[in-house]
Amino acid sequence: MKKKKKYGSSDEKFFIDYIPKKLFDSLSEDERMNQREYRRYHRAIYDTNQRIENTKKQIEKLKLKIKEEQNKLKSDDYKDGYSDLMKFHYDKISHLDRKFKFGITASWRDKSSRSYKVIKGTESDENRDRTKIAFSQKTYKGKEIQKRESLYVHVRANDSVLEKTKRSEELPSNRKNISFGSPEKCRESLSKIYNEDWSRDDKEDVKSEVVAVVSRYVRYKIFEKGWFWFITNPHSRDTITEWCVGMGDEMYDWG
Repeated sequence: MKKKKKYGSSDEKFFIDYIPKKLFDSLSEDERMNQREYRRYHRAIYDTNQRIENTKKQIEKLKLKIKEEQNKLKSDDYKDGYSDLMKFHYDKISHLDRKFKFGITASWRDKSSRSYKVIKGTESDENRDRTKIAFSQKTYKGKEIQKRESLYVHVRANDSVLEKTKRSEELPSNRKNISFGSPEKCRESLSKIYNEDWSRDDKEDVKSEVVAVVSRYVRYKIFEKGWFWFITNPHSRDTITEWCVGMGDEMYDWG
């Protein structure tokens, strides 16, 4: 005996059982259209509810998984959590981290000549010889005097570094200023370091990238020779640029 058709949505509200073809064909066109649309949406409601229930079950499983993972982080009467284990081992080697603690910033300094500042009205002429001001030089080597800027990178050793420095190597200062030159010179160095064109990059973007470059250089030199050597020796743009080029991709390992 042929079994009666069974529909997954048969237990849902508003279910209308299978309509034989002969009966379906006897319906008006409007009734047939409504019957087809009814069955389509009735099934769509059933399928949607099934997906909702399956998703809820998945959510409950994920909640349990999250709780399991969170428990790994915490210590209890039976085990040490990851956080406490990490801190325990960190305390054993934290002196390595403190050695590399430093702050680094950069600023553009106006290095324009006094004549340029007087001409542009950016420097007060009070208490000055007005005759000299009137004859301020407006050109240099046949070219109009332009504004000159230079980027200075400021490196400051963290207090913990000073605490760890040996008496025989007391730092004369906890700061080091490195002149990186004009915006054009900075762009030239970055172009050489990254082997790409930086000639049109915004001045502030250039400053940020120079800070990143110098930070890597500083960290490497501190590791290699220590703070005393770094503070007491000069560091030029060319030296830093050549170091970056020589290191290649290994440069990125230092910050």
